[in-house]
Amino acid sequence: MSVLTIQKMFNLYNEVIAKKRGRRTAAINLSIQVALNHIAISTTGLQKLFLGSNIPAPSTSSMQHSANVVSEIIEEYNQKDLVQKRKLIKEINILRGDNPNIINIQADGMYNNPIYSGMGKTPFQPATQCTYNMLENNTYKHSIVSTRQVSKLCSNKSEHKTKTKVKSHKGHCSANIEMHDSIGSEERWAKDCLLDLKNDGLEVQEITTDPDSSAFRAAESLFKAGTTNTQPIHFLDTRHVSANHRNFIKKMSGLKEIMPARLVSEKDKMLKRFALDMAARCQAEYNAAFDKFNMDSVREQFEDMD
Repeated sequence: MSVLTIQKMFNLYNEVIAKKRGRRTAAINLSIQVALNHIAISTTGLQKLFLGSNIPAPSTSSMQHSANVVSEIIEEYNQKDLVQKRKLIKEINILRGDNPNIINIQADGMYNNPIYSGMGKTPFQPATQCTYNMLENNTYKHSIVSTRQVSKLCSNKSEHKTKTKVKSHKGHCSANIEMHDSIGSEERWAKDCLLDLKNDGLEVQEITTDPDSSAFRAAESLFKAGTTNTQPIHFLDTRHVSANHRNFIKKMSGLKEIMPARLVSEKDKMLKRFALDMAARCQAEYNAAFDKFNMDSVREQFEDMD
């Protein structure tokens, strides 16, 4: 006679305790979404990896739902982390005997498409997403202390074609600027970051940007308006000077014509090599100036150029 033994049921995976009613999410599913937020692989890319490894891939809708949940949590914790880093800067300034409310920063924006890649091809800006970061220069870590995410992308894009404003249509709207706004307005994004720092009692004194950035104008306008009491000082990043120098040389049509080559493709290659060599020579001049003179003298010359 056979005896049927019934064992206690248990989950094969850990679950995340949620405040809402309904089925609990598996911890490993949320862990995957956290990892996807740190690498350049989308939901579709992860599905291809699973299928290529002969592993059943989860559905797109379920992964997107988990991504939305995780993104909100990550954003919340990132904001708390930024506040802690600003408090740490104040504590470091106090230990050094400096003004606790002064911070030196470097700032720049990153785009999902190069902002100048559409020149001569389209009257519109090719970029639809931007991340503008401000990093502190008070410590060797150069931690991010303020950030601004800008997006024109929305799943309900048909709603925006009828001049519908952001967040005014039905359903979820992931865009936070209007379609006609300039996504390359670094002055606007820098101003938001500076006001974010001001809310925590920090004012920017030294700001380092690339030469074509308008972020310094944001700090200057806040000072002139009386919002901040610290006179901002503008420094230029010599690395971006070299990059802009190379791009400027490549765009000079007259130089391309005098290149000693017969084919256009060969002339383009020679022009690129010439631009790299000229930028390297100018960078060497900058380095020699820093060696011969003190750093403040060179910075004053850069400020005079502005």
